[in-house]
Amino acid sequence: MDRWYPSSKTCHNCGNVQPMPLSERTYECGECGQTTERDLNAALNLASVPIGKLKPLEP
Repeated sequence: MDRWYPSSKTCHNCGNVQPMPLSERTYECGECGQTTERDLNAALNLASVPIGKLKPLEP
């Protein structure tokens, strides 16, 4: 997984990617209407990534 993966800009429900400024704390999908807290949305996206796609952290 790339460190720039847009986990907080991607809808965990439908996969729609949309701009989201850091000042916004709630993700509201323009495609499916899903509304989720920004960090929870990102966590749900990251939790769904297959382990084989994860990369070790670099210092």
